[in-house]
Amino acid sequence: MKINYIDHHDSFANSIAAYFRIAGADVTMYESDCSLETAVSNTPDLIVLGPGPSGPKEAGNYLDLLGMHHNKFPFFGICLGFQAMMEYFGQHVIPLDHIVHGTSVPIDHAGQGVFYGIRQPQLFARYNSLGVHQVPECFRITASSNEIVMAAEHKSLPIEGVQFHPESVLSTTNEGGTKLICNIVRKYTN
Repeated sequence: MKINYIDHHDSFANSIAAYFRIAGADVTMYESDCSLETAVSNTPDLIVLGPGPSGPKEAGNYLDLLGMHHNKFPFFGICLGFQAMMEYFGQHVIPLDHIVHGTSVPIDHAGQGVFYGIRQPQLFARYNSLGVHQVPECFRITASSNEIVMAAEHKSLPIEGVQFHPESVLSTTNEGGTKLICNIVRKYTN
């Protein structure tokens, strides 16, 4: 399986890519200021939009990449990448009442798809001050925590993401994060 990982200047990028490689993926990393053609080079099986600073409108090529290729390639978003998906499909990302950075929180999830075989609820690490309380009509919520959407998937396209960080030591200590990454690779392997 080939993943093109788009990084928006995030310190977790190499850790996320390493976990995808451990799960069996061939990962090529690009910066979020790369051209849209470069971002889809090698015809990837999955494009991962990674976390990073600021909001979706400042996330390099994320919104343009979704605009040009959302119906051509599967996408998975992590934190900022998930927020970019929400913003692109019409749900405004807003400042949250409680900023959570580097805290493990219980997350209730659907128990299927990328959450298959993961304990309920599961502790995952949050690093976000922005988020959403609802999703665009074309998405379904697959995980939440205290009325904040923690994961969602598109109803008809292979586009989904998580607000939390599966690669964080706060998510992998209990194996939830590593299982989730393995499930992503399994789901999108052609």
